[in-house]
Amino acid sequence: MKKIKILFTVCVLFCVNNIISQTTTLKATFCGTTLAKLNTPLNCTSVAGATKYGWEVTDMTTNSVFTYTVNSTSIAFCLTNIPQCTYGKTYGIRIMPYIGASSTWGSYGSSCSVSSPTSIPYTSLTSSFCGTILPKLNTSLTCISVPGATKYGWEVKDTLVDGTV
Repeated sequence: MKKIKILFTVCVLFCVNNIISQTTTLKATFCGTTLAKLNTPLNCTSVAGATKYGWEVTDMTTNSVFTYTVNSTSIAFCLTNIPQCTYGKTYGIRIMPYIGASSTWGSYGSSCSVSSPTSIPYTSLTSSFCGTILPKLNTSLTCISVPGATKYGWEVKDTLVDGTV
């Protein structure tokens, strides 16, 4: 009976240590690249038994560190999940898995650099408004959203007299 308990204890210690040492990294296809869009999904390599992933994002210019937890088994993350991530920056990204069965975080994997798009993209009026006559002067217009944008400037022209209103 005592031998079984001792063997069981050794196995538990080995298993827990093995789980804690698990790491993951950003998939190699993203490392050293410039993203086409700020909201491009980034993926890490999945870890067996992971029920969530912790992402650490470091602004390589300011060394500011931001963290975000994906509370699911999803291996995807977007820079837009962190409001401080903006255009024209390079970020160092590390990821660590959370192993649900043992309720423990693994370790951060090695860092990988990813650059955000260099310029803010243009937007335009939502296509449903193009070429139409507005029913009222106070009709609300919408545009195609830009990832990370918090404000929009509008320019309205009177096409009959070709002037800006």
